[in-house]
Amino acid sequence: IVMPYHILFDEYEEERLGKDSFGSTKSGIAPFYSDKYAKIGFQVSELFDEEGLAKKVESVIEKKNVMLEHLYHKPLLNAEELLATLREYRDMVAPYVADVSAILHKANQEGKTILLEGQLGTLKDPDHGIYPMVTSSSTLAAYGAIGAGVPPYEIKQVVTVCKAYSSAVGAGALNQAIKAVAIARGYIAPTGKDIYCIPAFSDVYINGMERTALRFVVESTDLGYAI
Repeated sequence: IVMPYHILFDEYEEERLGKDSFGSTKSGIAPFYSDKYAKIGFQVSELFDEEGLAKKVESVIEKKNVMLEHLYHKPLLNAEELLATLREYRDMVAPYVADVSAILHKANQEGKTILLEGQLGTLKDPDHGIYPMVTSSSTLAAYGAIGAGVPPYEIKQVVTVCKAYSSAVGAGALNQAIKAVAIARGYIAPTGKDIYCIPAFSDVYINGMERTALRFVVESTDLGYAI
């Protein structure tokens, strides 16, 4: 679960980094995944264990408040307020909670078609992208099996939906790296905006794509190379 304080920590860290910030969307993604792998994140199932939830909130807040006080110099978190928010989350999601992997397994056994959808693309992958200016979870097709909880051999076809180029808008080294390549190759977008583009080829062999839905072909041609 993306917690309210994940968004705050995302904002505070960008503020602390100043001119060296990552250009985060400030939606709490990096702090969320940091907590997940530090094993102090919250899963949906925990919302339905009131006693365990209260105990964990106290433990996590103790750690978070140390950072808030001594690193970011920001207001501290309140356990009762956070618990009240989590109870609201519980009531909101309760009708939709289910074992998704079991549902998908049943659908697959019945011969139904299942579509898994990802976003962002290879250059934003933390292993194969332009690290550290990436997102915090894998964006590759292979990760679809992990996220959905299905066997990897059940993914029968990979279709990449992409632009005919990779682009970046905003702060950070990813933008500057693409800008440098784009300027060197003459691929500057004729929009007057701070948008830089390079052709995208890595999606093909890393994702093992069999088909592609290519977007913005005309724009790519305008940038000086034929499709």
